[in-house]
Amino acid sequence: DTIRGFMQVTADFEPLRQFAQREPGLALRVLMSESGAVAEELRTGFARALEENLPSGSEAVDPELVDIMVQLATALEWAPIVIGEEPAIERAINLMRTLLETSARANGRRAAARR
Repeated sequence: DTIRGFMQVTADFEPLRQFAQREPGLALRVLMSESGAVAEELRTGFARALEENLPSGSEAVDPELVDIMVQLATALEWAPIVIGEEPAIERAINLMRTLLETSARANGRRAAARR
């Protein structure tokens, strides 16, 4: 819910939305640059949200998994806005949930195999 809420608030922020529609190329470069300040802040925020919401005793959040989630969320939020459509926030949340569940199952199988 934390990530969904953040995505909704940022998608609804009219100055940013107008910028994305007025300057689509620049907006996508700023918002989606893997090495940019926006992506770095998003990775930090996503990691924090995951750590705060995962059950206690869960393994540490894999930074690569966080990076995948940030890229996925950013693309599904801002690419539609740039072309005049609504952001695909629920699709992004469902894909991120599937990614986390798949990762947790894989980690569980690896842990069981080590025993």
